[in-house]
Amino acid sequence: MAVKLSRRGLLALSMAAAFLAFSITTYDILMLGLSLTVALMLLADALYAYLTATRARCTYINRGEVYRTWVREEKEVTVKLRCSRFLGIARSPSWAKILGVIVLEDHVTATLKVNFKFYGRYRLWLEVLRGSRLGFCRAVERVEPGPEFVVYPEALYWVLMALAVLGLRGGFAAETSAAYTPTPVDTGEYIGSREYFPGSSLRRIDWRSTAKFGRLYVKEFSLGGGLSEALLVDPRCIGRYTCDRVASAMLSVAVARYGSNGSLTVCRIDGRDCRILGSSRDLLLYTLGLVLELGVVSYDQLYEFVKPTTTATLRKLLKDLGGGAEFTGWSTLAGADTLYIVSTLLHDTRTILDVVDSARKRGTRCVVLTASKPWLDARSFSDAYAIYKSFSNVVSALRSSGAEVVAVDRFRQ
Repeated sequence: MAVKLSRRGLLALSMAAAFLAFSITTYDILMLGLSLTVALMLLADALYAYLTATRARCTYINRGEVYRTWVREEKEVTVKLRCSRFLGIARSPSWAKILGVIVLEDHVTATLKVNFKFYGRYRLWLEVLRGSRLGFCRAVERVEPGPEFVVYPEALYWVLMALAVLGLRGGFAAETSAAYTPTPVDTGEYIGSREYFPGSSLRRIDWRSTAKFGRLYVKEFSLGGGLSEALLVDPRCIGRYTCDRVASAMLSVAVARYGSNGSLTVCRIDGRDCRILGSSRDLLLYTLGLVLELGVVSYDQLYEFVKPTTTATLRKLLKDLGGGAEFTGWSTLAGADTLYIVSTLLHDTRTILDVVDSARKRGTRCVVLTASKPWLDARSFSDAYAIYKSFSNVVSALRSSGAEVVAVDRFRQ
């Protein structure tokens, strides 16, 4: 709680100071009396503002509400305050923008637009301005705790997509439903254009075909088809932003490749181990295990969206997959026609650069999926600058080697 002078209060204070200075120089008792009178009015008004704000604090009418949203998704919410002598909102969290305020007889309604960079749980707080009797002062009160916001990671979206593709939403394995057929990602090879249908990504609009045929067309991409492919992953991350982006990138590749024939070699940079997965289904299960191991998505979160039997089935499938995997060495990467790399490019960068350089010399196509702004997880400005410089240098080196670097900030359509 703080009491500050308003513009009227500052004017009154300057008048009191002027009267006092004039009375000192001229020995005028009248000027001294006026100065003391104005000063007493200021003091009384400040005391009134403080006592009013402390005895009748502002409260949220809907403070028990819980809003659920996704990371990077804008959402408009309305909060109601019971607050006397309300003047306005001075401050709000960085993730909340005040759109408008309506003052009614018994409460105040504020409309906010929220947008979160990181997943997690957040509580709304507001700093409101409250007036005084004479208008010389205003109290600044921090109103908390407010409504709670549960922000889901983008990786959770891809986990639910993967479960739907695997047919596990009902708690048992089944054939993939056509309703859950994944949309190809934007990082593969361009294979043509088709007419738009509801659900297609508007980010892949083919403007040339749209202008030619007079109908909306979107581009189609493929992850390689019958060509041999390999996936090199590094699940290490430095914070909530990079962890979410790495997990989303791994799952987006696995979901997009689902239904492709042939085996796939998957290697982990952090563990220096490789395994051959016999089908795209095994790849999807393997990446699901990595994401759950990373901790971005937990089984407790899944209970909000799927039945408990679904998670039990998933645990069993992941256990069976780990026991039947065929392990191999890094030499298997040399035989791939297309190499996909998922990494923050902040760990073992020398290894990644060497692998890409060696693969490009053999004519292998390299696609690197990474977070677009890993410095958002930095704890200080100096750390952020160091991460930015390191990341930019690695991306520049990869592109110089001929690799396709896809720095994506948001995978979810």
